[in-house]
Amino acid sequence: MVFPANNLSIILTKKLVSEWEATTAQSELILSNQADWNRFAVALNLLTPLETWDVYLSKIATLLVGQLSYSDIYRLQTFGTASITQFIRAQAYLRFCQVNLANPYMTQNQRTSIDLAQLAPVDVYREFPLVARASADTLLGLFRLLTAVKKPLGVKDPVMTDTLQHLDLQPISIYSGVSHFLPDIIQRTITAGLWWLQRTGQTAEFDRFFNQAKGYLFGEVDRHSVSGGHYWPRLAIWLVDHFERYVQFGMVMATFDQNPAGRIGGLEKHLVDLEPMLPWAGSGLQERRTQFIAALSELKLTRPLAYFRTIWPGINYDQGNYVFNYPLPGNYLRLDNEGHLHVAVPSARLLDPSLLPNATSSNALIAEWNLKDYPFVKHMHEMATAQS
Repeated sequence: MVFPANNLSIILTKKLVSEWEATTAQSELILSNQADWNRFAVALNLLTPLETWDVYLSKIATLLVGQLSYSDIYRLQTFGTASITQFIRAQAYLRFCQVNLANPYMTQNQRTSIDLAQLAPVDVYREFPLVARASADTLLGLFRLLTAVKKPLGVKDPVMTDTLQHLDLQPISIYSGVSHFLPDIIQRTITAGLWWLQRTGQTAEFDRFFNQAKGYLFGEVDRHSVSGGHYWPRLAIWLVDHFERYVQFGMVMATFDQNPAGRIGGLEKHLVDLEPMLPWAGSGLQERRTQFIAALSELKLTRPLAYFRTIWPGINYDQGNYVFNYPLPGNYLRLDNEGHLHVAVPSARLLDPSLLPNATSSNALIAEWNLKDYPFVKHMHEMATAQS
C-alpha cells in the first residue's frame, strides 16, 4: 500500500524545511532540556523518518545487550550470573521487547538496503524529505547540532522521543539519551544530502556547504577561545573529525565527475586550511592521504582508488594501515563503484513498500557490506515462541 503525500503533509514538510535553518541555529537550546528536544524531534521524525528509525532500531539492542543471543540475555536475569548493570539492562531490554511484541513496526520490520540511484525523484522526496530538499543551509543546520551534542561533562542528556508513537520506548528511556543516537542520524543524513546534491548537479550548493561549515568551525574556535571553554579541544576534534569525513566523501564523489582533479584539490584545501587551528598536533597531508587510501581499499571502492593512484603517485598503496576514519558511516550507508549510494532502512517505515523489489540493493552488495538485521527481530521471535 502506498501512503500518498497529501497537500497537508506537503505544506508541513515545506514549512519545516523553510524553518530548519532558524531552528537549528538554536542548536544549544534544542538539546538543553527535554521539552525543547521533544518539539524538535517532531521535525526530525517527519523530515528524516527512515534515517531516524534505522538508527534507533539498529542501536537499541547494541546499547543494552551488545550482540548477545536471546538465551544469554534471558540468563542475565538469573541472580548471580551477571553484574548489577548487566542485570538491569537485560531486564529493561526484555521489557522493551515484551511491550512491543504485538507491534508490527517491530515484529514485521526487516532491515533492508535501498539504492537511492534507482528511485525516481518523487520517491526520494516522499521517503527522504530532508535529503531531497538538501541545501547548504539545511545541511549546515545538521552540522551545527553536532556542537550541541558534545556537551560539557555532567550536563544532562534529553532522551530520544518517538513523536509518531509507533514505538514504546518507556522501558528503556533512561538508556536512550540523544547523544547515543543523534550523531549517527546527522552523519548519515548529511552524507546522503551531499550525495543528492552531487547526483542532481547542484554543485554550487555542494561547495557552499563546505565553505559555510569551515567558516562555522573557525567561528566556534573563536567563540570558545574567548569564553575559555575548557572542553573545546574535545569538541574541536569531534567537529573536525566529522568535517573531514564529509570532505573525503566529497572527494570520492568527485571521481565520478567530469573534472575530478580540480574539485578534489578544492575540497582537500579545506582540510589544509583547518590544520593550523587544531588544538592537537596534525598528522600531515601525506598521512591523511595514506589513511584515506586505506579506507577506500577496505570499502572496495576500486574505481575511485584507481583514480587517486594517478594523482597521488607518492602514496605507498601496499602499506598496511589502520583506518581510523571512513568517508561514510558504514553501519548505514554504502557507496558502490558506479557512484550509487545504498541506504539501510527499516522496511516497515517505507511509505511505499512496493519500491523494494526494484530499488533494493543487490544481494552481492548486501553480502559484501555485511548489512545486519535488527537484533530484536530474532529476540522477539524467540520470546514469542517461548511464550506460546
